[in-house]
Amino acid sequence: MDTDRLTKLTELRQRGLITEAEYEDQKRRLLKPRRPRTRWTGWWWKVPALLFLLWLFWPRTSTGFPTCTASTTRELVRRAIEEGADSRLTRMKLLALDEIEEVSYDAKAPERYCTAVATLNAGERGITWRLYQRGGTLLIDVRGL
Repeated sequence: MDTDRLTKLTELRQRGLITEAEYEDQKRRLLKPRRPRTRWTGWWWKVPALLFLLWLFWPRTSTGFPTCTASTTRELVRRAIEEGADSRLTRMKLLALDEIEEVSYDAKAPERYCTAVATLNAGERGITWRLYQRGGTLLIDVRGL
């Protein structure tokens, strides 16, 4: 491939279409050893790597203790009702959780008491729950079922 280009370049010089300096310059470029391109050549991988490093070292703040109306709290209430100790006997399903109110909150503990009207497949019931944290685990105690 390079020999074809070199012969064409020599022909151009012999015809007088390029100067001796242009010929030497082009010949030097053709005969210059080429490094094979490696996988990591270019910039395409640097942007994702930078974003990953930013994500890795970005300071994370705690999201705080969930409120009574938070989706996390609603999911914990649903699990406590549907997957509780007597779930095989009662087979209760939580259909809706309405009129949610916070009764009390202790930031030092952290602990929160809430009330709501739970619409179950067995009817409506007024329930209360205690949302608390032990260690790094968020726990819930539902009453009124």
